[in-house]
Order: sequence, then C-alpha cells, then structure tokens
Amino acid sequence: MDTYNSTSSTIIFNGTASDDTAVINVSLYLNGVLNETNSSGLNNSNYIFTKTFTDGNYNWTYETCDINGCTKATVRSLNIDTTPMIEFVAPTITNNTNLTTTSIYGTVDITETYFDNLTFYLYNSTGLYDSQLYEDATRFHNFTGLPDNDYYFNVSIWTTTGQSNNTETREYNIDTTSPLISPANNLTDLVTFTMPIQSIWNYTATDPHIDTCYFNNSDNATYQILTACNNSITTSWVTSGSKTIQFCANDTNGLETCNTTSFTIHEINHSQSDTPDPAVEGDDATFSLNVNLTNIPSTTAKLILNGTSYSVTGTATTNAYVFSKTINIPNTFGNITGKNQNWFWNYTIAGIRNQTTATQTITVYELDIDDCSSYGEVILNLSLFDEEGSSYVNETAGANIEVDLVLTSATNSSISLTYNHTFENDNNPAICLPVGVLNSTYNIDFTIGFDSTDHVWEFFI
Repeated sequence: MDTYNSTSSTIIFNGTASDDTAVINVSLYLNGVLNETNSSGLNNSNYIFTKTFTDGNYNWTYETCDINGCTKATVRSLNIDTTPMIEFVAPTITNNTNLTTTSIYGTVDITETYFDNLTFYLYNSTGLYDSQLYEDATRFHNFTGLPDNDYYFNVSIWTTTGQSNNTETREYNIDTTSPLISPANNLTDLVTFTMPIQSIWNYTATDPHIDTCYFNNSDNATYQILTACNNSITTSWVTSGSKTIQFCANDTNGLETCNTTSFTIHEINHSQSDTPDPAVEGDDATFSLNVNLTNIPSTTAKLILNGTSYSVTGTATTNAYVFSKTINIPNTFGNITGKNQNWFWNYTIAGIRNQTTATQTITVYELDIDDCSSYGEVILNLSLFDEEGSSYVNETAGANIEVDLVLTSATNSSISLTYNHTFENDNNPAICLPVGVLNSTYNIDFTIGFDSTDHVWEFFI
C-alpha cells in the first residue's frame, strides 16, 4: 500500500518475488538505502521484513535479483505517528465554570498504546500551582484545598516512543468568599414634625467578582437594584416608627452578603395655647403645651414669658406630655390700647430632641376706666329717676351724678384702679372698661352722689 499511515512503530513489510528463471535474493530499501537482504532464493514466494521505526516519514521498496541482474519495485511512502490521543471526559468540570468549592478535578481518555505517564497540571494567576504525575492506570485527579483564584487546568501524556500530547486548557474561577459590605452610612434616627421624610444613605461592597447591589426595607419588601454599589440612595418614608433596611451584594458566583440597619423615625407634634387672650393686668392667664410622640420618653418643658423662664411639670400618657402654667399677669405688662407680650415653650424629649416652639403673643391691657367715651365694656350703668313722678329726671334741669369707684383684682389685690368722675346734666351715665378685658373676677366698690333742681343731694354707697 502506498502512502501508508501507521500509529504503530512496528511495520511488517510483505512482498512477492517471482522470476522466469530463478530468484537469487530479495532486498528491502528504506529511504533509498539497503536495509536488509533475504537470500533464500525462493521463487514466487512472499518475502517478509519486520522493522521498528521512530516517528517520521519514510519511503521503501523491494529489489529482486536473478542471474541477469536486479529489478526494483515501485517506491512507496510510509508515515509513522505514535502521538497519543488524550481528551477530557466525564467526570470533568465544564470549561469556564465559576466555582464556590475548593477543588478542581478531571478525567482523561487516552491512547493506551506506548503509554509511559500522565501529568495533571494546575496553574493560577502567578504560574504553576500544583501538578501530579501518574505512571499507572490512574486517569482521574482531584486538586483540593484550593484558595480563591483564577485557575488553568490541563493534562499531558508521554509515550515510550517519546511522543507527547496535551488536553485543552480549561479555565476556572474559585470564589468561596462572599462580598464584603460596609456599614450603612447616614442611616440614623430621624426627628420630624411633618411626614413624609427621606433617608439619604449609601453603602459600599467589594469583591473581585462583584455582580449586583440591592436593598429593601420594612415598608417595601421589593428589592431595589442599584446601578452602582456606592450610589447615594434616597428612601422616602410616609409613616413614622421603627424602620429596618436590608442591604445586600452578590458576586458572579452567586455568593451573597446582607446587612441590616434599624432606626426610628420620631414624628413629633406639638400645640400651644393661651387663655384668656386678651388679658388684663391682674388676670390669671394659662399657657398650655401638648407634645405628642408615640411611646414618648421623659419630657421636660419651660415656659418663657416676656423673657422670664418658668419650669413646668408635665403630665404624661403613653404617647403625649401635657404642660400647663397659670401666671398672674403683672401690672407692668399692659397698656390702655393692649400690649403684646411674647411667649414660647422650650421642651426636651429625653434622648430625642430639644425644641423651641414658635413665638406667640398675648395681648395685655392695663386696667383703665372711662365714661364709655372710649371704652365699650359697661361695668356700671346709672339712671337718675324721680321717685314721685316715676320718670327720668330732666337732664337739663341740673341733673348731676358723682361717682367714686375702686376696682380691685380678686386674685391680686395689689392691682386696683380708682375712678372719680362727675356727670353733669346726665340722667343715664355709664362707666366702661376696654372691651374684652374682663376675663377674671374683680371687686367693685363705689359711692354715688346725685342731685337735681328741686331735689336734695343724696348719696348711695
């Protein structure tokens, strides 16, 4: 056979020699060089030569000689290739696999002819990491206890003919470490007087094979995926109370790390009032503060009125504190037209908030009296009446009324007002205070003197 390819290094050459007289000898030529001669002289017989070769390309032919000379047959070609076959077979880890275990293993199928040895090689990012030689029938190897890294795996075979071959090189990544997550930045308790409110926060995640960062919270269980793991995050809250945010990162191997942060949103509501307003010097005015917060802790408060601070003890419920302070208005606070005095509260919710309320005003009047020419709150209305005629005394007939009056606060006797006035030609006079100032109890003492033409001067006490 011409152009014969063989994976065996031993070749049996077979040729038939015939001659019309007699064969003297038959010779084998390899690459044009006499290799061996058979001088048995058999005619019409097969001449067989067995030879062992190294790998390579050869040409060969037979030469037959008789008494008349020698004749060569057609030159033929021969290729010897004992390179072994080797390939990965199951069980072997699929190429380009991300691993979360610490081992890499493989099995090979080989050409067993001329087998000498196998070597399993494992490389990482810095070079050869480990290898294992087998000179027996072992065709499987498992590299174990491997640290995280990128790995490259192949197997080489050698034959007794000096030939070798390799498998493909397979690539693996071992990642047994979950991503590292930082604590959440700026997730702290919030204090607000209105809802909704926002938390603006962020966290970072690191991993050689980071994939995705995502989070959810106690108000919304749906995971929100970040476009980048260190992005600033704005989370809106529509209700107050205890909140929890879970924030996570995973890598391309599916390893995940999650952390949680819990905090509280304190929604505070407060209201304040004063009564009466307007007030009069000498009146008792009550100032009130209500502070509302779910599960409110110990709370203290001070009232600041016209620059003076008053400590106030509050009354507590589960979700509120109530403060009330009654103050007798000093006689320097008002004027006849009504003077505004500033007041506000400062309160402290233990461990949560110190807050000053908005400044309010209370209008304070100075206690004053007139003949109702300027003021409109009547406190004394008089009529000069003729008992005999059962009629009003004629004002133009010299009707005169003299009033001596003392008005004293029932709660603060140091505050009083004396009023003296004579009404001439008036049979129906009245005495007035500024409208709206009578918000507490006053004592009134007065003496009235009156006369008219043809009537005697009389007194009423």
